[in-house]
Amino acid sequence: HGIIFIVEDDAIKYLAKEGYKEEYGARQLHRTIQHIIEDPISKILLTKKAKRRDTIRVRSNGIFSIEKAQSL
Repeated sequence: HGIIFIVEDDAIKYLAKEGYKEEYGARQLHRTIQHIIEDPISKILLTKKAKRRDTIRVRSNGIFSIEKAQSL
């Protein structure tokens, strides 16, 4: 699709914290990534809020921003 996807360091730390449970270990991480990253990205793509050459950035706490590409 030509969309740039950036996950900031704070977001990675947040995912690691949210995705680890003492009783389950890191098995919860897959579900956490799906819930916090994959599901919202799917909605962004399906609703065409991000277009070719745009940048989708994931910030801390799973907050997304879409940076529109400059016109050629």
